Amino acid sequence: IRVASAHATTTDEVGILFHSYTPAQRMWPDGFTIRDGRSDDVDLVADLDDGFFDGPDEIAGYQQRGGLLVGEFGGELAGCALSTVVIDGRPGIDVGMWVSPAWRGRGIGSTLVGAAAERAEASGGRPIAGCDVANIASIRSLLRVGFVADHRLIRFVFDGD
Repeated sequence: IRVASAHATTTDEVGILFHSYTPAQRMWPDGFTIRDGRSDDVDLVADLDDGFFDGPDEIAGYQQRGGLLVGEFGGELAGCALSTVVIDGRPGIDVGMWVSPAWRGRGIGSTLVGAAAERAEASGGRPIAGCDVANIASIRSLLRVGFVADHRLIRFVFDGD
């Protein structure tokens, strides 16, 4: 790619990458359970989804690869943790979480992403995560369970002169 001008006209911080993780003690909400996701969970998550997922096929992909954990209160879906191998043969396992809008603000995101990180480590992997710089709830959840915000994603826009 040839760029006529090497001067960026704008730069934006768009994301935060968490590549360092040291497990922190987590509080487990009373009555909360986490289990492996099943195929019948895909539609439940999709029905509650508020735009996090691209659709049921994405959720099914996590479930089929063993990267879907489901969190429940009394059998009611409260959210899920996600994990995926970043590059085959490498230890990095990207972890994340989604919490149903009805259950947000109760510490569930931290519990879910902490469980995914622990599972990644137990399998010999290295948990990593990333999120949009504006997603304060996810940033707090990741920091709470022991992730360190050690990298920033920057977007450079070149003027093309």
